[in-house]
Amino acid sequence: MKKKNAVYVVGEFPSDTEYFVQNEILGLQDRGIDIYVCALKTAGKRNQTVPRFNRVFYTTLFTGENIASYVWYIFNNRFSQRFFLNAIGNLSFVGLTDRLKSMRFFHFALLFAYRLRNIRVDHIHAHFISVPADVAMIMARMMNVQYTISAHAHDIIFGKHIPQKIAGCSALLVCHTSGKQRIVNNYCSNPVEAEKIHLVYHGVNNNFWKRQARAGETKQSFLKLLSVGRLVEKKGHKYLLEAVRRMAHKKIPLRCTIIGDGPLKSSFERFITAHQLKAHVFLAGGMCQNEVKNLLEDTDIFVLPCVTSENGDEDGIPNAILEAMAMEVPVISTAVGSIREVVLHNQTGMVVPEKDPEAIISAIEEIFQSHNLSNKLAKNGRALIVDRFDPQLAVDKVQHLFQLIED
Repeated sequence: MKKKNAVYVVGEFPSDTEYFVQNEILGLQDRGIDIYVCALKTAGKRNQTVPRFNRVFYTTLFTGENIASYVWYIFNNRFSQRFFLNAIGNLSFVGLTDRLKSMRFFHFALLFAYRLRNIRVDHIHAHFISVPADVAMIMARMMNVQYTISAHAHDIIFGKHIPQKIAGCSALLVCHTSGKQRIVNNYCSNPVEAEKIHLVYHGVNNNFWKRQARAGETKQSFLKLLSVGRLVEKKGHKYLLEAVRRMAHKKIPLRCTIIGDGPLKSSFERFITAHQLKAHVFLAGGMCQNEVKNLLEDTDIFVLPCVTSENGDEDGIPNAILEAMAMEVPVISTAVGSIREVVLHNQTGMVVPEKDPEAIISAIEEIFQSHNLSNKLAKNGRALIVDRFDPQLAVDKVQHLFQLIED
């Protein structure tokens, strides 16, 4: 029986913030499927050893291999000028800038196809319905195979040419209900296309994200808060910082650690300095999963007060929330995107209004002052993650939609 081979087209690999992609690939590899990763960006970890990922191709622009790929393209009977025009023309680009982008996508797709020319590729999958999906669509036409796409959050809101990608793919996987509904309502022109859209949650490794039992654990008087997410508007850290400022002004002993980097870091540093919060707030920068887990082990409450940004950007279900819930840390968030699929108010977490520091403070105080409430939210939160975000169930769905089930 021949092994199945699949290609993953991704933006950055390995990514410090998109571990779900790596976990999905590992899950498929554990089932005997060989995965070849085609990455459009070189990550900071590119030159480090990444266990079990030894089939990763990165893009190049002007090398001998690029020239060879075009020579191969010209002399290969399957390709022609008409194919090239169709490959990029079906993306419906308009204007010089977009047409130059289409040439870039074709360049990347051709390079990857050339590198994979001696491999029998059974399927192509793109993570994010943005540039990776553009490249995967062209590759699929070149290699005469089906392709699927995983859509997430920002890419659903700002992705281009989504109807064309839906029409061409065999399935579109979306990791939260609001994203699925947005795609069906805005981009599917008929019931057949709507049937291609599937809800597939990211799997959460519940064996890794598991709080260690600590005998004799007691509630401390010193409040420890944690938040994990890029330092961008939609994560709502601005309102968490304001809540911490007000609590510190009330002489409430607390320490808030924020993990993540991003464009708002300098603004947050100025806020912390201006309000003398260095004893209460620590901007930890980016961290690996083991470091995040260690901090969650010693955290009272996880707070991620997401908002809808001025440009309309918003989260779906932040993975950081899922991981905190799996670690039995009470969670406070908002009703943005699909967060209420997992953070059920007063059951698996606390839901507060957007942009409301006082509501954040009230929720923090309510959880911290009630051991029964804190314990209920922690236990119910983990139970929901274990039941709904089982990694094996996620891989089952992915493998089925890729049509890579062994005959």
